[in-house]
Amino acid sequence: MGFDANDLARERGLDGVARLVDAAEPYKAKPNGAASPLAVPFVTVDEPRRRTRPGPVRWLVQDWLAAGHLASLYGDGAAGKTLLGMQLAACTVLGRPWLGFATEAAPAVVYASEDDPDELARREHDIAAMLGCTPLDWQSRLHCISGVGRETLLCTFPPQKGGAGELTGEWHALRQRVLDERARLVVLDNAGTLYGGNENDRAAATWFLGTLAGLAKEIDGAVVLLGHPPKTEAVYSGSTAWRNRPRLLAHLKRLQDEDGNATAFSELRREKVNYGQPATFRLCWHAGAFRLDDPGQETEGERLQRRLREREALQAVVDGIATLLRRRVVTSSSRHAVNYAPKALTAEGLAAGFTKRELADALNAAIDEGRLNPAKPLWRGADRHIKTGLAPAEWTLPTDGEGIAP
Repeated sequence: MGFDANDLARERGLDGVARLVDAAEPYKAKPNGAASPLAVPFVTVDEPRRRTRPGPVRWLVQDWLAAGHLASLYGDGAAGKTLLGMQLAACTVLGRPWLGFATEAAPAVVYASEDDPDELARREHDIAAMLGCTPLDWQSRLHCISGVGRETLLCTFPPQKGGAGELTGEWHALRQRVLDERARLVVLDNAGTLYGGNENDRAAATWFLGTLAGLAKEIDGAVVLLGHPPKTEAVYSGSTAWRNRPRLLAHLKRLQDEDGNATAFSELRREKVNYGQPATFRLCWHAGAFRLDDPGQETEGERLQRRLREREALQAVVDGIATLLRRRVVTSSSRHAVNYAPKALTAEGLAAGFTKRELADALNAAIDEGRLNPAKPLWRGADRHIKTGLAPAEWTLPTDGEGIAP
């Protein structure tokens, strides 16, 4: 979208160009090398920094997002960039690990130019389920903005200004929202709908990316720009500025099977990183969210569901043992006994939908917690000898000889 003398000649003719040249004021150097009033002062390495070494890099997301810097994430359409960016924001808001990497709890803003509020809400619910919470848990800290129906360009390069970059009203509104929410993470989706210039124009791209990096400095946080690569195998599209200006560049790729069909697995690569080393991670899409493809790793939601089921199984075992005692059935905690409790509970229809393995684990947990006593005096038999076996901790030896459970 650059505008040069050729474009001006086509628009106004050669005579029009000549008139503009004749009307232009000649350049006058400032006396004694005085700086232009618009010049930005240089920032130098000052004496305090030379006396004391600055602290280490501060991470918003460990090994991924350094505070005060710009990062970018590229991937084909439908690769899951927006979802992954929203997961990043949700984990940061809650201070939860993102793909196993520690985050610093902070408010976040996601600007999604192509998704409507319903789609963003559906993704929020899926992400919340994975994290074991609800979207209401981040109500005042995560702000997902839909750009559908809006003019989403954050900058343009008007011909009447000679091709110089100009920030739009949408940029100023978005920046103010970020500041108002005190966000320290901003996810922008995506470069193709936000940047109003020629992606191959290095100077224009550098200016736009510098503006985003400036926002990261201003909020003492991170700005993550999502983008699409070109049709070739390149990771990013356009000038090399798109790769060089961000401090981190990552690429998300959907993996295919041997027949070329998309699978549930993706590859996330840190292609370029200024603070750390490139790395590759295999992700699995499950129930609307990404997780590391590690069978031994649970999401927070899965962990909470497992713990809830374990507690339900434990209560089922305790209640089932009490029911068996009322039926005058004695059970044992020994796996080799014929009256092993999980077997007896299953045979008597008291398994409550739990497997024998789950009942066995729950039995051991109930004993460890003191909820069940494996050698509790139960009642006197016909021979007046006291029978012992599994019983709730509160069980007391009946005094009436009937053996009625408490």
